[in-house]
Amino acid sequence: MFCYVEYPSAKGFKEQMKEVPSVQPEYTFRKVGSRRLAVRFSGKEYPQVNDYFLRLDYTGDVAMAFLKGELVLDHFYYGAPWQISLKRFQQELTDEELSFYIRPLPGEAVPDFSKGSVVRIDSVQVVPQYVTTLSW
Repeated sequence: MFCYVEYPSAKGFKEQMKEVPSVQPEYTFRKVGSRRLAVRFSGKEYPQVNDYFLRLDYTGDVAMAFLKGELVLDHFYYGAPWQISLKRFQQELTDEELSFYIRPLPGEAVPDFSKGSVVRIDSVQVVPQYVTTLSW
């Protein structure tokens, strides 16, 4: 559901809502050891979806994404999940997995990691970005 506020008029602000049918993206992921991850996504097209974003919540030094064995993206860890637009990879993802390698965060980088280097994958999600037309 979208909620927006129209610009003020003589009558003041007016809030309106617009419902858009929700979409449950179809995807699977598998961990390949402690530092690797593979994601398969079938980007079915819906008129109310503009894009899908892969949200990877991890702890590590650098995460790298590969398609067909080639590096396509990288992300330096700073605490927030990595969000990746999947629209630009739509064609390749019909046949290929998006593979990730996460380089461990060195033990000295964060004082409370007493067991040496750390790699942790906390969650993997695919989130739709909805689109609609508003009229008034």
